[in-house]
Amino acid sequence: MTNEPSFNEKLEKVLLDRLGIDKKDLNLHASLASDLNLDELERADLISSLEKELGFTIEDKTKLKEIKTVEDLIRLVEENSHEF
Repeated sequence: MTNEPSFNEKLEKVLLDRLGIDKKDLNLHASLASDLNLDELERADLISSLEKELGFTIEDKTKLKEIKTVEDLIRLVEENSHEF
């Protein structure tokens, strides 16, 4: 039996690492642009990292424009991952 982290734990770790924040500061309603100061390129890089680290692909790239908050980002991952 392995202690492999769950998908949610992996997702949280990638978000915390890439956003450079502590777990206590992870706020689902935080704006990626204004609260976390991520420009469009940085958001795309974050999403690319999530795809790579978590092993899924966002098929409909037009959905990326709808991502405004951390919660939106998590919802997009859930919609495109086979883990949920």
